[in-house]
Amino acid sequence: MSLALTLLIVVLASCKKTTFINPSEQEVQFPKAGGEKQITVSSDGSWDIENCPEWLKVEAKDSILMLKIGLNESGAPREVKLELVGGEAKASITVKQADVCTHLIASTEKVTFPKEGGTETVDIDTDGSDVKVEAKEGVTAEYSNGKLTLTAPANEGGTINGTVNLTCDEQAATINFTIEGSICPTCKGTGKVKCTKCGGKG
Repeated sequence: MSLALTLLIVVLASCKKTTFINPSEQEVQFPKAGGEKQITVSSDGSWDIENCPEWLKVEAKDSILMLKIGLNESGAPREVKLELVGGEAKASITVKQADVCTHLIASTEKVTFPKEGGTETVDIDTDGSDVKVEAKEGVTAEYSNGKLTLTAPANEGGTINGTVNLTCDEQAATINFTIEGSICPTCKGTGKVKCTKCGGKG
């Protein structure tokens, strides 16, 4: 092969332009809490990313595009159209992020503790980042990373019923709980059961 022909092949190869860019997704949605998502990009050449805002971190390696977003504290929904540009080829990916929690669901609506008390864990499905918990009638409740931990003390009295309320933005969920007591709920510890109609008066 002559030197001239070799140079011609090199020049032609270096002038090859990207003719197509196909991302695996055209729209990606993030919750208020943010997160990471991976997109596969197929192409026959190199490409660059344009129109990337400060709140969105983009990492590209080979055919993988990694999107990373933190907590949305802006007070409004976010949206941007990323442009993938290479030669004559173009593609876009719309990235959206919510500004409020959209769901808050407990795995159960009822928890029962024995009279000795104890601890129970309830799974919480939510896309929110700030879940507030209010516990009533004798239990303590702590929420962390999708888990609600309920702790009840020993109960030497009668049966205790109460609620644990969870809120996140405009979403809410309620869990009812019962702590069984040492005192019989029917006779109230007297050992005698009265007629519900006359109260034992006959």
